[in-house]
Amino acid sequence: YIFLHSIIKFIIVVGVFSIVLINVDLLLKRLF
Repeated sequence: YIFLHSIIKFIIVVGVFSIVLINVDLLLKRLF
């Protein structure tokens, strides 16, 4: 159960991180 919970948490972190990277990339393209 703990292993499954850590996998779910890892997937959520990766998803949020990728969304943040995409937003930063769009902001940089808009600024420059």
